[in-house]
Amino acid sequence: MSDNEIDITTPTEPAEVPTGAKRRGASKKGASQKSWADRSPAEKAASIVLGVVNIILVVLALLDLRRRPASEINGRKWFWVIVALIQPFGPIAYFIFGRKRH
Repeated sequence: MSDNEIDITTPTEPAEVPTGAKRRGASKKGASQKSWADRSPAEKAASIVLGVVNIILVVLALLDLRRRPASEINGRKWFWVIVALIQPFGPIAYFIFGRKRH
């Protein structure tokens, strides 16, 4: 092959990614983030339990907002609906700060 020709043959091995270079689709957190398959059974169970608790808190907050009269809520209902949907602390914030105490 002369100096003016370009080699267009397909390489037999994939190109190496330089150390420290980011691959497309790679997480910003890098290697510290595990995939679901790499997690231990205890980590999987904890994630599921926390997810279920979070869903229950959101549902309870939204049901309470629907049932409770506006006069018993600090601020506007629509504001607390939005806050209740913010994960994971929105429902807790509503129960602590959103409801008026008697």
